[in-house]
Amino acid sequence: FKLKAFTCFCPKIIARRFNFSDSALESRCLPELMQETDREEIPIIFPPEFYAEEENLRKLLFSFRMENWTKFQINYEQIQILLKGLDRRLAQGFSCLAALSSISEEVEKEFKDLAKYYQDKKAEEHADTPEGRIVFAMKDLLERKEIITTENVWGILGGKESDLNKRSIGMRLKSLGGKRQDTELDGKRVAKWFYVEKQLEK
Repeated sequence: FKLKAFTCFCPKIIARRFNFSDSALESRCLPELMQETDREEIPIIFPPEFYAEEENLRKLLFSFRMENWTKFQINYEQIQILLKGLDRRLAQGFSCLAALSSISEEVEKEFKDLAKYYQDKKAEEHADTPEGRIVFAMKDLLERKEIITTENVWGILGGKESDLNKRSIGMRLKSLGGKRQDTELDGKRVAKWFYVEKQLEK
């Protein structure tokens, strides 16, 4: 048989009730965690009216596509402007939605509001991760004009009371892309870490 390649990219909806364990996959999604509802008006078995409404919705979506087909003007420079400031992976997910903004100013505003919502949500969630807490500790050290070392970060995170040990902190400091330099401090040999501002903002 003869192999043939197909372009199979399309947005996908994945229903879930928990975060993905893989952060690389999570960062490429626009997550909305599902929760069990207590609404009594939703029937256990859907009546025929539900399927009629479902069909009508599909027709409306198809009608929207046909009526606005000629309005889509993919302006790559404009899309780059709209995506500027977003997390890089988040921008990848929003790139196809950005093309819709050419329909009207109202759609463009809704797109910007949605992008900001997910950007803020991602930043909030990242702040609760071990890496996020380490980054905040590093920024605290820089504001104090102190050097970034595993020992200093560990101290800001609570020292012996911290749930992160020095080894795990050191591994994460390396994974965050810093440049290491061994130096003498108070008679001890320690690893000093250097980061540029953009690395900490990620």
